[in-house]
Amino acid sequence: MMRYRLTPVRRFRPRDVSGNRPLRAAYSVAMSLGNLAALIFGHQYEGSRSKLEFSRSIGAAMRQIWPLLAPIVEWPEHHALSYQEFDGLTQSFARYS
Repeated sequence: MMRYRLTPVRRFRPRDVSGNRPLRAAYSVAMSLGNLAALIFGHQYEGSRSKLEFSRSIGAAMRQIWPLLAPIVEWPEHHALSYQEFDGLTQSFARYS
């Protein structure tokens, strides 16, 4: 079974973008298929080098694949997301909607 959630993020501003610049479009997409889950986040702030950070339980299950940190990404990791954790992950952008 595949699950997904697309979230338009209307009030997001990266920490490295000054508050006097206008808000730009951003989005998040969370998907899972079997034991594989992916979170894709994007925004239109040119030059921003902000990174997403998650709590220890969800952060331990995540692997950044872009921008590249290493030439190889190991998967599966030590931690699997439960449905509740996946749902919490997809809701993490709700405060910006």
